[in-house]
Amino acid sequence: NKARSLLEEAIKIRKRVLSQDHPDVVTSMSDLAWVLARQGHYNKAKFLYEKALAIGNNVLGKDHPRISTIMKDYLWVKKKLEEEKINETKTVS
Repeated sequence: NKARSLLEEAIKIRKRVLSQDHPDVVTSMSDLAWVLARQGHYNKAKFLYEKALAIGNNVLGKDHPRISTIMKDYLWVKKKLEEEKINETKTVS
């Protein structure tokens, strides 16, 4: 997917140019996580959201509006993973 590859490249560039702990890196990570989630790659999205939250909480602070948005999206992904797990259990039963 073009969006995914562009965001992956943006993260690499921003880490190299700005540093790993820059707010723009957090934004790019959460944007990529959003794309991955919409493509159904929930585990990968969850991992990136967790990483973005860890960096973002340190850099922006836990009360920053961007952190609230990332957290909302992260919780949505966790819900989707739980739904998948429930559906797998029903299929096996």
